[in-house]
Amino acid sequence: MGTLNAKLTLNDSDATKRSIEKAITYTEKKELTVHLIDTDGTISFTFSEIAAAADVAALLITSAVTDGISATINGQAVLVDSLMFTHLTALTSLTLSTTDTTGGNVTVTIWTV
Repeated sequence: MGTLNAKLTLNDSDATKRSIEKAITYTEKKELTVHLIDTDGTISFTFSEIAAAADVAALLITSAVTDGISATINGQAVLVDSLMFTHLTALTSLTLSTTDTTGGNVTVTIWTV
């Protein structure tokens, strides 16, 4: 069992930023690294062999793709420059795509509870 210290930045009404450190306990961490270079398509992942969707508690995407990547997590689109971390109650789908012609490695890390 491992503990991940997540730093959350909150924007409040007066546009100041406050950081809150919160320790979250996970039981397992698994990584998947892919090389994104195909500019005509997307890469989709199914995590059923890694963990049940309901057991995924957090997701980290780190990207070395110069132009960034687009990600769709559980049907919601997000833009990933070099790093994106989010807490989840379940991970049902993840799709990554890029328009970068040079490509680069993208690592997807999931933590389960």
